Amino acid sequence: MEAMIEINDENVQLSKCVDQIERTGKTLTIFRGNEPVAKLIPHKSTDPLVMDPMLSGAFFVDDPVAPLSESDWPEILR
Repeated sequence: MEAMIEINDENVQLSKCVDQIERTGKTLTIFRGNEPVAKLIPHKSTDPLVMDPMLSGAFFVDDPVAPLSESDWPEILR
């Protein structure tokens, strides 16, 4: 369950909201009245060398370093 705060509440401080997000790892939805207006989400750094799980099982069939034929290049780049 994500946390919720009211934007007009004078007791709410951004630093406390960020501390809560860091501590819990959960998103924080900001409301104005009964309408959600923004969402603060925890930052998750990703390692660029780790393969995306959606690509598991994918493989390249052709030679990735073979030169392309002229018909494979867009007209404006020839």
